[in-house]
Amino acid sequence: FIELLREQGSLHDINQSKIFMETAHSFGGALPFDEDLWNRVYKEYNGYLPIKIQALPEGSTFFPNEPVIQVSSLGEGFGEIAALIEAIMVGQVSIATARATLTRHLLERMTQFVLKIHPSYTDEQALGVAQWMVHDFGMRGSSCQEESALLGRAHLLSFHGTDTFNAAYQARKMGAKSPTGTSILALAHRIVQGHDSERSAYNQIIEAAGESGIASCVADCYDFKKAVTEILAPLAKRVKTVVVARPDSGPYLDNVLHIITTAIAFNLFNKDELGRLKATNFRFIQGDSMDYKKMMNVLNTLEERNLDATGWGIFGVGGWLRNSRTRDT
Repeated sequence: FIELLREQGSLHDINQSKIFMETAHSFGGALPFDEDLWNRVYKEYNGYLPIKIQALPEGSTFFPNEPVIQVSSLGEGFGEIAALIEAIMVGQVSIATARATLTRHLLERMTQFVLKIHPSYTDEQALGVAQWMVHDFGMRGSSCQEESALLGRAHLLSFHGTDTFNAAYQARKMGAKSPTGTSILALAHRIVQGHDSERSAYNQIIEAAGESGIASCVADCYDFKKAVTEILAPLAKRVKTVVVARPDSGPYLDNVLHIITTAIAFNLFNKDELGRLKATNFRFIQGDSMDYKKMMNVLNTLEERNLDATGWGIFGVGGWLRNSRTRDT
């Protein structure tokens, strides 16, 4: 939208607008169009909008009653243009602001949880762990790529991980540095089912990731528990690659616990500083319709079972982060 505002208007644009407004009245006739005002814009400002935009930088924190965007006119009689542009801009940032606010609160709560179970961590260490705990899972339900990028950039103000790579690329161009806007190699259902067998697909991605890499393996194409117990855990036992099992259907908590109990059965764990069991190279990413309550249910359950709750996996979240950000929100 900002790029659009920078464009130079022409007499042709004014004439086309006039023609449109002449037939825009629902019951016939014309709606008001101040042709003289726009001719002044063309003559006095060479077709550029006579406005000044003052706004907080993207990603800024602001508080109730603090102006976020102000648009003022640069000359006598152009206040209506400034008011119109300001109204549009405030509306355009509302959903991204809601998304950024949600993820900021989510990050703060995750950081507090990390500090609770790791009291020896510094605030910086806890934040470093929390920033990886919620991964933007692609925003595949967005209405268009522009929306996907806008909301995806808002996510990256708080968390590092994303599969919304158009947002990650834009964030880098705007100054973000790695690891913000990063992801891992990951299988989709269509890829697994395009192989002769699940085992073939898993072997292929492990080879691609390499010994120092991470590979996310969707595990519910056929039989989730069988895939975890008979293929993925034995595979993790053989290789140095971090093997991430991803359930995508079924009871979310039961699936996470199945991954962890299987890892323990294969001795794929060590202990943290408090003696709790922590994953080595077999972990989970739970991304099936996750929201805050479900994520905390998983983390609290792991803590209750004397497990390092933040050392076994993370959460991929797409629909909840997107769909709960509405105009009313």
